[in-house]
Amino acid sequence: GLTVSDAEQRIDIALLEGHYRDVPYALQEPASIVRHGETYDLKGVKMAFDKGLVTASGELTPDTVDFTCDIREMPVALARLTGITGFDGELAATLRVSGNPEHPEALAEVRVSDLVNEDVSFEEVPPVQVAGRAHLREDRLEIAMDASGLFEKPITSALTMPIAISLAPFAIAVPDEGVLDGRFESEAQLETLARFLLLDEHRVTGDLNVAFKIGGTFAQPALSGRAVIDGGSYDYDRTGTSLDDIAVLLVADGSRVNLERAEANDGAVSASGHLALDREAGFPFQWDVRVDRSRLVRRDDVTAEIGANLTLEGAIDAAMLAGTITVHTADIRPPERAPAMPATLEVVEVGRGTSQQHPAEAEQAPSAETAANTLERLALDMTVDIPGRAFVRAYDFDSEWGGSFRVKGTAAEPHVSGTLSAVRGRLHFLNRRFALGASSVSLDGSYPPEPTLDVALETKTRDLAALLRLSGPVSSPEIDLSSEPALPQDEILARLLFGRDLTQISPMRALELARAARILTGEGDAFDFLGRTRSTFGIDELELTQGDEEGEGMAVNVGKYLTDRIYVEMEKGLGEQADQVSIEVEVTRNITIESDVGTDSEGGVWLQWKYDY
Repeated sequence: GLTVSDAEQRIDIALLEGHYRDVPYALQEPASIVRHGETYDLKGVKMAFDKGLVTASGELTPDTVDFTCDIREMPVALARLTGITGFDGELAATLRVSGNPEHPEALAEVRVSDLVNEDVSFEEVPPVQVAGRAHLREDRLEIAMDASGLFEKPITSALTMPIAISLAPFAIAVPDEGVLDGRFESEAQLETLARFLLLDEHRVTGDLNVAFKIGGTFAQPALSGRAVIDGGSYDYDRTGTSLDDIAVLLVADGSRVNLERAEANDGAVSASGHLALDREAGFPFQWDVRVDRSRLVRRDDVTAEIGANLTLEGAIDAAMLAGTITVHTADIRPPERAPAMPATLEVVEVGRGTSQQHPAEAEQAPSAETAANTLERLALDMTVDIPGRAFVRAYDFDSEWGGSFRVKGTAAEPHVSGTLSAVRGRLHFLNRRFALGASSVSLDGSYPPEPTLDVALETKTRDLAALLRLSGPVSSPEIDLSSEPALPQDEILARLLFGRDLTQISPMRALELARAARILTGEGDAFDFLGRTRSTFGIDELELTQGDEEGEGMAVNVGKYLTDRIYVEMEKGLGEQADQVSIEVEVTRNITIESDVGTDSEGGVWLQWKYDY
């Protein structure tokens, strides 16, 4: 009830219970709030929330404050009422405030037992025990916190900082020149840390030892200490990237944090850099990454040896990633057929319409927006060089490419321009070999990127020269088959496949002709036996060819790069034709010497000159 008199105003609460969302609450005994002039009294508050209990009492006068609050057996899961979901455990805490309201003294102690995240992604992360203590006195706040159970040794931290808090009138102030004094220490196992950070596809091992001290002022903090990783390893299943013998030394000397050592794979991958502890300048930094020739991509469909020299420089509000990435070798094996896109069904929940957002999407939206903003602040100025030996292999197509691309724009909206040009290649269209002519794949810097094809494939028979050309955007290329002398496309196919006019082929061969047309449009099936054989024996080229002249049988061609500039190819006839060995030497970018010799003692040497313009 409410009682009002000249001497006091009083509120007595005998019964208070109900539900807030799905959480029951109930007052365990009568409570009262009393005002005597400028004095306020709080008595008998004992409230149950779910399985937890909160008790509170206190008195506030113009000259003194005396307030106590205790929390016992409070489920951490109730944090969902504030939007923090997925956690469980048990919370216990005490708060005591005393002294002068203008400069009160406060002591808070918090303990969380068996803190876990109930998401299935965290099921291998052990429960964590957290203990914290905060003491406010004489306008300084002392904070200490320990966490145990996650690693073999507890994580310990402490901080003392200036802060002025007044209850009458209420105000909080942090002086810029106030001195900071803090520390953070941890000995962490990277494997457990990776699970805690939800790096499911990343396998990390090794030990991380951290010991830092915080000093300086709030306006100009100073950090000293070091972080060390020894004997680390890293594997990423999605790209097949593997780093061994990881060693990192990060040293803070007050106003700057220096990455003095960071290397892996016997130094083939390394990094260095620094970060300045200058808040007004936005904590400027520069990080340099160097990758010597290393096979960093190992997938069934792609393998690549990569080198890089990259620099990430800037501050928190804006940065730039610049440098060069060199793809020394690459072996790309596209899937035999692009996977079908799953059907998209519009789901309408009865009674809610189509405009309602799924709770998970609502939770992810802020983090996705933050990530997008970060990507927008990262500018790009990179060059990707592919000097050659970038092989694209499918069942019917085998080729080598080289070129260069420039990457500008931002990480959120990259603009890529450049051209990838064919070095050599061939397409096996049933039993016919097409040679890859002057061909390219280009990007014009637009966003989203849309590669443009200009691919020419040529083959010859005794009475026909055929040209298969793919041109236009890769999403909808135009395919054209022409010949010299000029013939209709179905006539060209008939002559290429069967060596005779379309009117002379049998019904069975007509079906084979239809299959050829399906393969030409990407609908045919394949089995990459040759690709598996190449990988097994460590060679660069392997193909079966059919001779153009009557009486010529099939042959096996095997090719291998001895160095970046010397290519050797051997042809072994499966019939009566002679065997042959060919050598190609790249003298300069424009001049190539080719030579071949056969078991029939025939051969020759050619000097080839080309100029790209």
